[in-house]
Amino acid sequence: MLLAGLAVLLLIGAALVWVWRHRRGRRVTAAALASGGGGDGGRGTVYPRPAAPRPTRRRRTPPVWLLVGAAVVVLAGIVGTAGWTATRQVSAIDTQKQPTSGAWMGTGVTGPVGVPLRESAFEFTVYRMTCGAPGTAGAADGGAGSAGGQRCQATVGVRNVTGAHQPWHSELQRAYLPGGRWVSTDETPPGRPTSGGTSSPTRWQRAVGWCFRWCSPSTGGTRPDSWSCAAGCSRPASGCRCPDRWAGGGRTLGCVTAALAPAVLDVAQWQARRRAHQERVAVWLTPHLARRHRGERHPVADFLFTYYSHRPAQLRRWHPGAGVELRDAAVGEFGRDYRATTAGVTLDTDAVRARRGDSIGWIRSLLAATGGRAPHFGCFGMHEWAMVYRQTRDELRHNAWPLRLSAERTAAVVEERGVRCSHFDAFRFFTAPARPLNVLTPTRETQHANEQPGCLHANMDLYKWAYKLSPLVPSELVADAFDLAREIRTLDMRASPYDLAALGYPPVRVETPDGRAEYAAAQRGFAERAAVLRERLLAAVPA
Repeated sequence: MLLAGLAVLLLIGAALVWVWRHRRGRRVTAAALASGGGGDGGRGTVYPRPAAPRPTRRRRTPPVWLLVGAAVVVLAGIVGTAGWTATRQVSAIDTQKQPTSGAWMGTGVTGPVGVPLRESAFEFTVYRMTCGAPGTAGAADGGAGSAGGQRCQATVGVRNVTGAHQPWHSELQRAYLPGGRWVSTDETPPGRPTSGGTSSPTRWQRAVGWCFRWCSPSTGGTRPDSWSCAAGCSRPASGCRCPDRWAGGGRTLGCVTAALAPAVLDVAQWQARRRAHQERVAVWLTPHLARRHRGERHPVADFLFTYYSHRPAQLRRWHPGAGVELRDAAVGEFGRDYRATTAGVTLDTDAVRARRGDSIGWIRSLLAATGGRAPHFGCFGMHEWAMVYRQTRDELRHNAWPLRLSAERTAAVVEERGVRCSHFDAFRFFTAPARPLNVLTPTRETQHANEQPGCLHANMDLYKWAYKLSPLVPSELVADAFDLAREIRTLDMRASPYDLAALGYPPVRVETPDGRAEYAAAQRGFAERAAVLRERLLAAVPA
């Protein structure tokens, strides 16, 4: 049908060209006859007759009506072809199938809970899913009064990984039941961004991530075995299409599906994950080990290896996390916390929890308490200044590097700004004269009550809690926390009173209004990223 339409358009264009050329040929012939025979007065031809120069004639161009007509034909062909193609693609979408079999156009990606899964524009991480007891979901929950109905909730992180705004539909998230049946979520994610409804996509800002909790209606008493997260244009059950009204056109994306059942990784899969982790951390470990071998110290890059107790060899070691079975692996290859299975090895989760239950519970309660509070961004990095307050040059912790201001001016900044530090492990390094200047007196016993999610050191400590929860959490999560801690430490020292410009760290001058604004903006960004990591840690170690 498309080829027939194009053929008709070509015939019409050819006919227009033929008409124009035919009319032009008739005009040329008529002009020649008018200037030919009868011009000699009946006396015959005078021979030889000199050739008269031909008059200069203006080159003829196609008339306007022909140009306009040809343009209309070409435009109609392009529009018709595009419309036909789009209609065929949309009509081919079957929302009653699982995403990887045609419910969304694009590439489907599957993986275990807790591992970031990325399609073309969004990265989804299903951190955990909990289901109520059978019979707890009534008609109001979508159970239609089913006696065995239950309600399930998934905690999902979503991040736009592109550099532009992207359309996204919250209602396309689904819980899949064994056998392929599915139920849609019945709640719009809270907070930001806000949804535009079932037929309008959310305008998800570039480079923004957030963590949501979606609830499914009654699953009829059957626990879902996977959770599907879709990003962009699809055709919901209502039949409406999903154009990206901000970008001016439709865009179709893939989807990701997280397996909620324990994952089984074959040899190629788990070895590839281990190799990728080791290559990633080698970028951080190699320079540190080289400096250590030379006896050099770096006040920024070495901090995470000296302040925290996790050794480089431990950071390099890969663990898949709880609930993952590794085919054809040996127990001795992973350590005493693993046990053999019929296919390979898996983490002995019960044994780890029995041995470290108190520590796990303490860390988990701290993470939950911290994440449940509103963040505060008014400290402006004064904790680093309080650590050098009224010290001599020899007393400074990093005395190989100069201060940006004089000792007196440094002390004056602390006294003028005051100190608002809630983090005990920063407060304990304050100089004795600086401690009374702090608005709080944090202690280890009050840490659960004081820790807040805007604090740089609390968010840097997510690395500590991640490796202390290992091997229950995957090593990829430990590396993610380390990566964030590296960036936080960089801001921490750039905003400190030390002058580290020679090391490539330009100062953030928090003693000025512009510097404080720069610091607070970066602090907010770190708090958002830390909130996602905190949720991932809580999900990896359920209560």
